[in-house]
Parts: sequence; C-alpha cells; structure tokens
Amino acid sequence: MKDKLYLVIIGLILALPIAVYSYQFGFDEWAEMGSAIGGLYTPILSILTLIVLVKQFQLQKSMHKYEQRVMSRDISFSLVEKYAAKIESMFTQEVVDDLVRLAELDRGDPEADKLKSKHLDIFTLWATVHASLRNYEKHEPNMIVDLASTAVLHLTFNMCATLEQAFVVHMCDSKEKRFKYWFMENA
Repeated sequence: MKDKLYLVIIGLILALPIAVYSYQFGFDEWAEMGSAIGGLYTPILSILTLIVLVKQFQLQKSMHKYEQRVMSRDISFSLVEKYAAKIESMFTQEVVDDLVRLAELDRGDPEADKLKSKHLDIFTLWATVHASLRNYEKHEPNMIVDLASTAVLHLTFNMCATLEQAFVVHMCDSKEKRFKYWFMENA
C-alpha cells in the first residue's frame, strides 16, 4: 500500500510541471516547452535520485548489521557447542565429584587449589563458554536462553551451574559475575 502511494506521489510530481506549463502556455511552442520542462525536471529527478540512493544506503546498512548479528550468533553457538562437547567428553564420575566439591569451597582453600590445578584443562575450555555466554547476553539478551541451552544439552543444568560457580570463584577476579542459569531454581 505504501509503495503504491509513493508511486502516485512521484507520478503527480512528474506530471505537475507539464500540466502547469500546458495550462499556462498551451502546446504551440514546443522548443520553449522542452527547455522549460528540462529545467524543471532536472532538479526534481536529481532529488528523487538522491532519495532513492539514501534509502538504498539505509537498507544496505541494515542488511550489513543483520548479517553481522547472524555471523556473531553462529560463531557463539559453534564455540559453545564445540567446547561443551569437549568438556562432556572429559567427564567421569570422579571429575564430576571434584567439580561439585570445588564449587562448594572458598577461594584460597588448599583443597580448592589442588582441585583447580587437577582440572585446569576443563576450566580453560569453560572460560570460552563463559565468555561466549556473557558476551552474547550483552548483545542478544532475548536470545541468551538458546545459547545457554546449547551448553546444557551437553552438560546438564546442574553441571553448567556448578562449573560456572567454581570457575567464577576460583579462576576469575572478584569483580566477575557468575552467568546465571536463571531457568534453574537453585542455580
């Protein structure tokens, strides 16, 4: 509907100079009429061309922004999928028990330091998952559940919350906040 309205307005703008000239002077003097019409249409068509170019630039800018978001989303999902699967492959019952215990210990506890060193490879991988979740949460807050679910599919809700708790307490500075698996009651 909007496009038809624009076409009608453009048609009226283009027809108006011919109608005014022919009403005022008639069609007898074709040379003067061509010169007058050319003088009127040149700026009108230039302005219309400028409007079309500006609109095209805005559409390209919007498309570029959308493509960047899609690419960023794909990279985030790929990273979380890859590293969560790698962490999952490293799990044994002993590893899970160690990580649960580590999440309960305070920073600086000697037992925590031993467990942290023992599972440093898992925390190195989890650092990428954590960073991807935090970054994606900033840029796509309405879509973060999808990305968090990717990690949960491999590791379970409780394990993701446990890893996050242990990672933030023992591997990050004190200002770092934990990514909350808010869809869990006690995360």
